Amino acid sequence: MRKVETGKFYGTKSVKEADVNEDNSTALAALLALASADVQQGNKDAALKNLERCEPLLTNAPGNLVEEYESYKHRIADIKESPS
Repeated sequence: MRKVETGKFYGTKSVKEADVNEDNSTALAALLALASADVQQGNKDAALKNLERCEPLLTNAPGNLVEEYESYKHRIADIKESPS
């Protein structure tokens, strides 16, 4: 689980840097990585929140990132919320 937490830390840093530099593709990739980490932890609410943050970035996104976004949307629909 520690690797997931470390990944989330650096993913959050990446999103902030990408936002500052107006690099939408990097921001989208980092948000998708954060959503993936949330899915691994069974945290549906956090994953959905990160996917919502992706939506404005999808307009001019590379096809592979759009496909990844769609994949996570479907995976999140299938996960159960972990107990707090």
